[in-house]
Amino acid sequence: MVSKNKLSSWKIVFSLIFLLVITLIAILEIVHYSIESVNEEVRITTENNVKAIIEDKLKQHEKLTKDYAYWDDTIKNAFLSQNHVWIKENIGEYLTDTFNVTDLFIINGDNKAILSLKNGQVDKLNYLSINKKVLTKLIVKARESGVIPVPVSGIVKIGDTPAIVGVSVLAPEDNTSLLSPRPLLFLARRLDLNYLQELSKQYRLKDMRFISGGVKESATSSIYISNPVNKSLGLLAWQASKPGDLVLARMQFPILLLLVIIILCIAFIIKASRKTTRDLEKAYKDLIFTANHDVLTGLANRRLFNELLVQIINTARRDNITCAILYIDLDDFKRINDIYGHKVGDQVLVTIAERIKSSIRESDATARIGGDEFIVLLHSISDNEDIKSTAQKIRTSMTQSISIKGVDIQISASIGITLIPNDGTDPDTLMSKADLALYGCKNQGKNRFQFYGDLNL
Repeated sequence: MVSKNKLSSWKIVFSLIFLLVITLIAILEIVHYSIESVNEEVRITTENNVKAIIEDKLKQHEKLTKDYAYWDDTIKNAFLSQNHVWIKENIGEYLTDTFNVTDLFIINGDNKAILSLKNGQVDKLNYLSINKKVLTKLIVKARESGVIPVPVSGIVKIGDTPAIVGVSVLAPEDNTSLLSPRPLLFLARRLDLNYLQELSKQYRLKDMRFISGGVKESATSSIYISNPVNKSLGLLAWQASKPGDLVLARMQFPILLLLVIIILCIAFIIKASRKTTRDLEKAYKDLIFTANHDVLTGLANRRLFNELLVQIINTARRDNITCAILYIDLDDFKRINDIYGHKVGDQVLVTIAERIKSSIRESDATARIGGDEFIVLLHSISDNEDIKSTAQKIRTSMTQSISIKGVDIQISASIGITLIPNDGTDPDTLMSKADLALYGCKNQGKNRFQFYGDLNL
């Protein structure tokens, strides 16, 4: 009887041990699955975010190239004459030190480099290291622009290093054209190790690097980058972020402790899991917010703006309503940064963003798409007077002085306006027309607004 009772007790013990082992295995499998799911979700989100960052860098580089190509001093001192003192001070060392521009070329009508700089210094052989087939596609596309240059961009290899390249025709500020084929300005920023390390630090990515002709690995996060002729150049890779593994490391001791006191360990795991889930959800929401919003002002960024623009175009079509795009550019904002410094400039941008938001309705949307460029999407406008009223309200709010550290700063803005669907239903077309209307304001003396339909084209 005793033996039977012992046998029965051992059966109970072994049964409990078996249940404990099964429970532990089940918990480990659930934890492993959850960790892998979190790691994969973060990897996909991070890769999409890096793609958006690269697209944003290309757009910024386009604008920088256009700013210097649409400047009479560049044409006079770098194209028509080789003023080496001016070149060194204004587009050589300055662009290299301020905007990390590594390569600069000015190309004549025969597609030959009349000026070739590398890291701010003349290097006549540098132009020969670019793939001419890829370059030709950018040249042809850039020369298709009208009187006001429309820059193009892409990623091409200079030597063995991929580079973000902006291309724009040289255009006088009086909106005349140089002889055809029109000369071009190329600005390039190489994705070398130093620049990738800066990006890694700025966007909290670990060990970012370029892998030529690489194959994706599970231990790394990466995106393919291609040149303008859709040929893959390789991978932009960085060490994969695995927040789930950190969770697992913190849970090892509780899991071992589960073998001794199962109930307490289960309670601990549930509590830790709930906290971890909340932290991960918060981190994920923060990551999504960062990917879609401007870090400085909290407004929608270019990526989110593009989605909102497509949505409002579809709404205008479906509901047969009129909407509007207000393209806002601060007048002479660079002067504020030069005089007061970038910290004060950032505070001015934050104040401007708040004033724009307070000048529009809750149904409208606003975004920051560049250094001092903002966009307002007006939804369901009854007539042009409503648009004028909103534009004037924004301008009035701008002209009010901004007091920072005891200094009153004055600023104004120029606003280009396009109508949806009157001026088109293609996002790129609408933005191009808004840009033309904006430059019309600039040419008329700034501090005003103008409809694209009122331009004398």
